[in-house]
Amino acid sequence: MDKEEKIINYLRKKFRKNISMNSKILIDLDLDSFKFVQIVSEIEKKLKKKYSPVIIEDLSKFTIKKFSKLFR
Repeated sequence: MDKEEKIINYLRKKFRKNISMNSKILIDLDLDSFKFVQIVSEIEKKLKKKYSPVIIEDLSKFTIKKFSKLFR
């Protein structure tokens, strides 16, 4: 399994919602900033990869696919 699949599976189990790679992470999962930070730290532990954030002006368009590319 690659990291995208692991992230999708983790988020599906955690939120019990049907999501895809094109789902908006903050809108579809209804996350606030604190919960987002918790999710990032849990995924870092699970993948054993570090999250490298980038500056994004419009977070409403931030998809899970873009999110998964930030783990290196």
